[in-house]
Amino acid sequence: MVAARARTLSILACLALAASALAACSGAGNEDLFEASNDQSETTTTLPATTKPATPDARAPSTPPKDPTPAPVPTAKCTQEDEPNNDQRNATEFQTSICGKIDGNGDTDYASFEVPDDALGVSFKHTETGGKATYRFFLNGLQVPGSVDDELRAIPGQTYTVQVRGQNGDKPSYQLDVSFQ
Repeated sequence: MVAARARTLSILACLALAASALAACSGAGNEDLFEASNDQSETTTTLPATTKPATPDARAPSTPPKDPTPAPVPTAKCTQEDEPNNDQRNATEFQTSICGKIDGNGDTDYASFEVPDDALGVSFKHTETGGKATYRFFLNGLQVPGSVDDELRAIPGQTYTVQVRGQNGDKPSYQLDVSFQ
């Protein structure tokens, strides 16, 4: 008897929810609905079958979804280092990419780039062939903390200088790409 009563209450709760939704469309008041749900008799209710969303017609032309990935931006041509560039005063100026070669143990290359007015950070990508290179960054002649593998905080409108040396006597060719955030 208790199980039948619990089942009846469960059915009535479901009916009350369905009736609430129906009342919103038909204009029936809450009192009418709750009065009906207080009836303790067991009833069977058939709910309308749900319909599946229509499938697109195979003959209808479809538009492919847009790719959210932006198209790649072409990279700028690499500026070739201009010798003599063995000190900060003679640094080769570049905008986004510098290429060069360390010619011997005593060779050090310097290059400089200006940070755009709207940039607050700068990051680097570097490649070397024929050995490894080390990179140091300077602002107004003073070394900036960080490495080529870090994102550096940058001061918009300022010119930074990068020093490139061969590591452990290596004589690498190198390319350094700069991007601004």
